[in-house]
Amino acid sequence: MSKKEKIILVVLIVFVIGLSTLSFTINKQGFFSINAANLVTFLISIFIAYFFVQWRTDERNLKAKAEEIIERIQDIVNEDDSHMYTEKIDPELVLLRQRRLTNKINVLCKYCEQLNLEEDILYIKEQLAKYKELIDYHYYDYEYLNRSESQIKNYLANIDQKCDTLNYHLYVKERK
Repeated sequence: MSKKEKIILVVLIVFVIGLSTLSFTINKQGFFSINAANLVTFLISIFIAYFFVQWRTDERNLKAKAEEIIERIQDIVNEDDSHMYTEKIDPELVLLRQRRLTNKINVLCKYCEQLNLEEDILYIKEQLAKYKELIDYHYYDYEYLNRSESQIKNYLANIDQKCDTLNYHLYVKERK
């Protein structure tokens, strides 16, 4: 619950209590008249409604953010790379793509730790390590990268596929 939500809740509670107190002091036949039992019932129902609305909101927000990062990873992985391993491309672009992918996967790892999905991210990290190793040692050797293009695409496809599986596991826990 954010600080703003807590402030709104406190203001709402104070307003309801103040309104009920005011109704006790005004004529009992007035519009806002309420007895103590009705007031307690009203307050309990407000707290129960608030509890069920806010219940597990943090986890839902974590899952939504993790899903967004997974989509970004898949966007990076599925970029058109047909021109990526030729002499016409700057080697820095190859490294930039690798860094973007590494950064997104590292952030996703942090979310997976909080959501207890560490096992699901291990394969992605392994494939990323293989991809990085191949690129790091040969990013100036266009001939080698061009010959290894199918292997590079295989690593990226494996990451993409595991991202789909991870996205599934965000919302559905498999029973073992």
